[in-house]
Amino acid sequence: MPQENDVIIVGGGLSGLSAAKLLKEQGIDVVVLEAKSRVGGRTYTLKDPSYGYADAGAEYFGAPCRRLLRMMKEFGIEHFPLYQEGVRILEVAGSTYRGENGKLKMYNPIKILDMNHFGMAVDEATEKISLHAPWDSEDAEYLDSITIDEWLKKTLWTAAAREYGRFMAFAILGYEVEVVSALFFFWYIKTGKGFRTIMVTAQNRRAIGGTQQVSERIAESLNGAVKLNSPVVSVEDRSRDITVTTRDGAEYKANHVIMALPPALQSKIAFNPPLPVGKQELIRLIEKNVKRVLGLYKVIVYYKRAFWREKGYSGDVFCADSFMRAMIDSTNADGSRPALQVVCEGSSRETMTKDERVKKICEHAAKHFDCEEALHPLDVVCYDFFEDEYTACCVNVLPPGALTKYGRYLRSPHGNVYFAGTETATEFSTWMNGAIEAGERAAREVLHAMGKIGKDEIWQEEPECPDLPDIPVTVPLLDRMLPSVTGLLRFLGGVALIGGVVAAAIVQQRMQ
Repeated sequence: MPQENDVIIVGGGLSGLSAAKLLKEQGIDVVVLEAKSRVGGRTYTLKDPSYGYADAGAEYFGAPCRRLLRMMKEFGIEHFPLYQEGVRILEVAGSTYRGENGKLKMYNPIKILDMNHFGMAVDEATEKISLHAPWDSEDAEYLDSITIDEWLKKTLWTAAAREYGRFMAFAILGYEVEVVSALFFFWYIKTGKGFRTIMVTAQNRRAIGGTQQVSERIAESLNGAVKLNSPVVSVEDRSRDITVTTRDGAEYKANHVIMALPPALQSKIAFNPPLPVGKQELIRLIEKNVKRVLGLYKVIVYYKRAFWREKGYSGDVFCADSFMRAMIDSTNADGSRPALQVVCEGSSRETMTKDERVKKICEHAAKHFDCEEALHPLDVVCYDFFEDEYTACCVNVLPPGALTKYGRYLRSPHGNVYFAGTETATEFSTWMNGAIEAGERAAREVLHAMGKIGKDEIWQEEPECPDLPDIPVTVPLLDRMLPSVTGLLRFLGGVALIGGVVAAAIVQQRMQ
């Protein structure tokens, strides 16, 4: 006999568990079906006596991530700020720049203007994007017809600024700019409260003990409602009830289902009636992008001491020209287990063995921090979500054309099936905070369908975390005043024109 519940939730990641938690608190009987042997989805904390803990998946957050902070506070999970003192390094277009306090030392005025214009142009484009309906935004059709790469080429003058823009977009999305819609990128920035918020305050903290704890604590509070090793293969909606079947043949019945899976994984499930053609096409395009890009992976290298700190470096090295895109200090809050974490692009899997990649990472650290000790790590931790059948990729993004044609299907219900998952969020989409927002929104959609809440209660604002106030990030006056290269050239052209007119007038006067 099928197990009967009020609501079935497919996916035991942060989004599905957040939905289950809210529903259970409202007295709703839920079951959570998780394909993996663990909860947490794209949060996964590795543990070992040699290094303690290491977040293999989603890890960083900050004051603007209010929902995540609320959940952490409820379960007593402590967090701490990243180490950001000392010199930071940026490699771009064959040059290396160093600086502190977010300011890199750069002496080419044209490069300075062009790099500054990147951030200003992103902010300007983001302002025009509709948060809940980006397909209705000004210039939506045009922006969705080009990639980020094409937008950068049209917007910036110098190779250095273009490479910088490519790197920054990659650092934010985890995808190469040739495969992502410009409209999607600006909408993504909008969900993160702006380019500077994402870069400055939204990802400057870590959880003591790892971020998977949030999912584990929620699962514990559900008192056995989570069924592990239960990959769903079919969902049959008969209007009055829904039957969900797992790979081992187990059946579950309910009146409502919440799908809390990444879009790229939803193609593994047979829906009856079938999903709308637009939804199927959206899933197909996302899945194709995931397979094309190969995603990211992390390598964490542990050392006897934090030699980079001793030499005056923050540990931050950002590279636009290497498979090692970002190196970050990953030392514990109390200073124990000094470590450098490196985020690598997925294509390097095909060109190097694991040992070769680790060797290059250590050589990279030795070069930038001028320390031979970097070549001799105590331990190395590697984890690759791309090899996980039920994750495939940390972030699902949209290629050109998808958002305007099929974006409306991203979170729209299908009969009695509702859609959660961080990609459906409107606040920090693809982040942990977005996962919680989406799960709770889908849960309230179900509560509304049950007649328990009004429609106007589905979307709810999250109050600021009292323990960690969200300080707005403002654009410095100088950055706002600096012209773009185009603006400078127009100004100089205007000055030259005026000068020419004045000179001609003087010459004419003297000839009279």
